[in-house]
Amino acid sequence: MQRVDEPAHVCVSIGDIEYLVTYPAGVRPAYPGRVLESFLGESPLAGDRVYVELVNGPPPDLGTWPIAASLGETWSIRKSGSLRCMSVGRPFDSPPNGLAAVWTGDANRVMVYCSPEYTRLVEGVPTMSFVGGYPVDQVVLMYYLARRGGLLVHAAAMIAEGRALLFPGVSGAGKSTLTRSLSQDGWAELLSDDRVLVREAAGGYLAYGTPWPGDAGVALNHVAPLRAILFPARAAETRITPLDPGQALERLLPVGSLLWHERELLPLQLALVERMLKAVPAFELAWSPQRGVLTDMLEFLHRL
Repeated sequence: MQRVDEPAHVCVSIGDIEYLVTYPAGVRPAYPGRVLESFLGESPLAGDRVYVELVNGPPPDLGTWPIAASLGETWSIRKSGSLRCMSVGRPFDSPPNGLAAVWTGDANRVMVYCSPEYTRLVEGVPTMSFVGGYPVDQVVLMYYLARRGGLLVHAAAMIAEGRALLFPGVSGAGKSTLTRSLSQDGWAELLSDDRVLVREAAGGYLAYGTPWPGDAGVALNHVAPLRAILFPARAAETRITPLDPGQALERLLPVGSLLWHERELLPLQLALVERMLKAVPAFELAWSPQRGVLTDMLEFLHRL
């Protein structure tokens, strides 16, 4: 049994990457949530590991670093040389309110400085929420994957006949409606409804579920070889139209988690996308929710 004064650990496996979070000594991890349940624990296939250390206290004075990217007032990324700092809330205020995650360019070791609101007493024991989780884990893995042949895509994905179909699209593009319709027919297993991790592998590409679901709440810790990429579009009748790599690239760039502000990493990501689109066939899938699409999909896969 672990002593309360020893550091506790939570391991989350995402895309064959072990994301190991270490808590401060004497602090107990809170339940990380239902979505993460299937991702908890070590991965027998993991060849990569990201070490995350949580620190109870204010961050170093990094608030003067120039901001490289931000999502309004929700979070921002600052950079100084090879160091990166992601701030959530206002961790540099006095008193601090939020968190600051700091890592080097390789993104395999991360320090997360947490303000007091993330810790509370439960049965007399200081208990900290899963501070290393979203959005920190998603952004850190974007950096980590950039050098290792991986990319997060704003997409839904399904596993059919043992292989994955990727349906990229911005919010409102219809990807969740489409995949929900197909999965209700019992034809395929819905892997994710919002974020999919794609990694280059020997002989092709693999699609992984992630713990960052959309409105449907689908986040399975499964993996399958990527068979095809289909960009959903609304239409009066179903049409599945092949796209050449250039056409597919134009559609994929807005939904790929690309580090546009990183001069060294962005070319690596773009090269990965170009290789993938030359190796994996891409299509526009125009369809009507009123008419359904299952029969057309079965015929399409038979021809593919």
